[in-house]
Amino acid sequence: LMVLLQPSFQCLELIAGHLVWPDEYDGEAGYVPISKSPDPYCAMVCVSLFCQKSVVLRRDRLLLTFSTTTDVDGARDEDQTSALILCADIIFQARRHSTPSSKYFMCGLGIAASLVEIREYGDCCRPINPTESKAILDVLYPEGIETDNEDYRTMRQWKKILKLKSSYNAEKLRCATLAFLFAKTNLHEAMDESFSTHFVKASLRNADENIRELAPDAAGAALDLFSDSTPIVVSELERSLPKIYNPKKFEKWRESLSDPRLPDNLTEQDLVAMDDAVTSFEFHYIESIGLMAGASKDASISRDMIWKLIELAYRSPALSLLCLRALKRASFLLGYNKLNDLFDETMPHLLVKWLETRRSLHDMPLLLTSPFALERTCRYFPVDISSMLLQKDGWDDGYFTFVDTSETLKERVFYSFVQAVTDFLIPSILLSASEDDFDSMTYLSECALILTDAASDESIAKVLRREIAAICGYIFIFYDSLPNESDSAMEMFKRCVSPKHIEKDGAKNAHRVLRHMLVLRRKGVSVVGSPALELDSKTFIDGMKMISK
Repeated sequence: LMVLLQPSFQCLELIAGHLVWPDEYDGEAGYVPISKSPDPYCAMVCVSLFCQKSVVLRRDRLLLTFSTTTDVDGARDEDQTSALILCADIIFQARRHSTPSSKYFMCGLGIAASLVEIREYGDCCRPINPTESKAILDVLYPEGIETDNEDYRTMRQWKKILKLKSSYNAEKLRCATLAFLFAKTNLHEAMDESFSTHFVKASLRNADENIRELAPDAAGAALDLFSDSTPIVVSELERSLPKIYNPKKFEKWRESLSDPRLPDNLTEQDLVAMDDAVTSFEFHYIESIGLMAGASKDASISRDMIWKLIELAYRSPALSLLCLRALKRASFLLGYNKLNDLFDETMPHLLVKWLETRRSLHDMPLLLTSPFALERTCRYFPVDISSMLLQKDGWDDGYFTFVDTSETLKERVFYSFVQAVTDFLIPSILLSASEDDFDSMTYLSECALILTDAASDESIAKVLRREIAAICGYIFIFYDSLPNESDSAMEMFKRCVSPKHIEKDGAKNAHRVLRHMLVLRRKGVSVVGSPALELDSKTFIDGMKMISK
């Protein structure tokens, strides 16, 4: 009631002094202590009352004779003690008198995040200063306290307990992520290193599912606020994730989580627990990759993460539905209405990625060729059929044969997909002709067989003439930037199609060539061997000038 009626610092000092530090007033005449020893409950009631805008945003300063917080240089300036530091001191006082079995053990994490939100996102024109930043960081990450004092010794004593206390570590990660998102300037400088190392990377490697569940959000916060160094952040995050697509590396990663100091019987139990958690590891890995694809502000990194999920769906068909969910979340974060819009925008790059694997086009996973069919199949078919479809090689064609054409569902979807992307697929195959170990004719024959039901030279020529606008658009764009690839593509084109037909059809379809170049300018272009190729406007303008020649 006193705080509500008069939210002044003098009122705070009076309340905190009597309830949280009662021994400081024992020597004063006429003082009757309310409690003979600090009570964690009273301390948390105090800090909860103080955590409001009317208190935290006051410009007054406190002269707290009982405050133990020091500034960043190790000295303490009583004139600079703020309400935020008072709240941090109260939280530490409550923790000092709480045992691991108490419900107030390591309390105050949520209040610390709320204090940061009020100060950094409130009406206060003063950002959190370095001294306050250190106090907040000590509350959120008490294991990192370096000063040799009572709190430091207590953390050393409780080190094993804190490591194994699931609820505490999960709440600490959640509140640290919120504080990191709210933080500005000084607090960011104080939190950056510890947040990336002790929160994000550590949570991705944690064996506790409750913590791994929150890890993707922490990774997303790091990507959002470290946008200037996104490639470095993504590289570090990937290094922390389990390599579920590689059994040997995944086994090695899983063994690294075990404590080597455990006795043999406990080590065996720990490995059994890890075996039981494999599905959970897979789920959180896929979720993290999807969030990295959606949260990254670097388009090339987003495309790489999208490709990782497609590659994983190819290697482990049983994970296709999880990869689909992760990709749908990524498409939402990137601002697309649906996943098909994301695939349509990134298709030139995804096709090049597939060609670089040297795999047959028929091996493309259903996640890439038709995410809609994959989702509907898993949603409406019985569980036993869906689980059978997504095992090992996937689809049992006997269940999905169309009576009129004898096609299977996967074949019909695949043929429709190839027909829809030929304007990107055929030119990419031709531009890969300069690669020594790349057999472009094999891919062209496969495309001709899919599109015309024949793999003869005449069928290949027919397909190439049909896509002459797309082929010329690609070749003209790379005429100056990638002369070897362009020359090799044109040479193969002329071997398959008569130069007279190329010249005649090219002139007739000049408007389509120009339109296709504009589409490529919006979507971006990749070439086998140069997936991260970035082209400027001048490259496209020079390519458009080639049309008139």
